Amino acid sequence: MKFSISGSDELKGQIRKLPKQFKDASAVGQANAAQDIMALSKTRAPYEDGDLEAGAFVGDVDYTAHSVVVDFGYEGVPYLARQHEDLTLNHPGLKSKTKNPGRAAQGEAKFLESAMNDLDRSAQRSVAKAIDFFLRTGLLPKVVSRGVRFK
Repeated sequence: MKFSISGSDELKGQIRKLPKQFKDASAVGQANAAQDIMALSKTRAPYEDGDLEAGAFVGDVDYTAHSVVVDFGYEGVPYLARQHEDLTLNHPGLKSKTKNPGRAAQGEAKFLESAMNDLDRSAQRSVAKAIDFFLRTGLLPKVVSRGVRFK
């Protein structure tokens, strides 16, 4: 009895691609989580003229040998670190240039850190969902924009 299996070379090629595809799926999940964190932190950032909010970003994916990193945060405002770190600053109902007076009354220290802490489990689920989607469909999920600019 003699038999042959066709397609084994293609199967081997597909298997070799899996580690990169898992990283890509993880990157999409991380980018979506970063978008969610930044969107929430923007609602908590002190707002007078929109400088902090305008500096919010989600960066490009950075691949290392064993991981994927998505950089996100705020940039371009000289007083950013003080606004984030100084717990003594108060942001009660600033007279803002915004047309939304309710938005002017918001703002807190640690606006990015608190958003990260509050969405920690959600971020983990975002990565897991992206990988699960890839495993079920063989397709990479999409990055969902949450109104945060990309670098």
